[in-house]
Amino acid sequence: MEQSGQIGVASVMPSEEIISILLLDLQVQQCSRTTFNLEQLSRALKHSKSLPSSSRNQILHEQEQLYVKANFCEAIQHIYYRLLDGYKKITYILQKCKYQRQPKQAIFAREILENLLSDSTQQIEMLKHDTLAFLRVSATNDTVDSDQI
Repeated sequence: MEQSGQIGVASVMPSEEIISILLLDLQVQQCSRTTFNLEQLSRALKHSKSLPSSSRNQILHEQEQLYVKANFCEAIQHIYYRLLDGYKKITYILQKCKYQRQPKQAIFAREILENLLSDSTQQIEMLKHDTLAFLRVSATNDTVDSDQI
């Protein structure tokens, strides 16, 4: 995730570097933390019978939001691995085109990669929008912004 809270996919670069997957890599790392937090919260709920009902309700609310974020993260990871697989295949094709001097096929392969990136970016933005909308509806006193996802 970028500092501005925007989730994105780097565009295809005209240089030797075809794609930068750093942003998605960071998102996957954040997803691991969300999953860990969800596990910790579930354990805390098991031992929370002695807590006042307001504290227990707050924990349940946080757990609900973490479940939504975990589902978002799972979808992001699916997109990430799809991109990674496409990147590996296209990189292989581009290297093959380079050695066999087939510029037309290289252009076609690059277009496929650009389409994959564009499609993935759109999927991520839709997921982000839907997740934020759900979290805003489920939030009682909390405000949820894109930096929290």
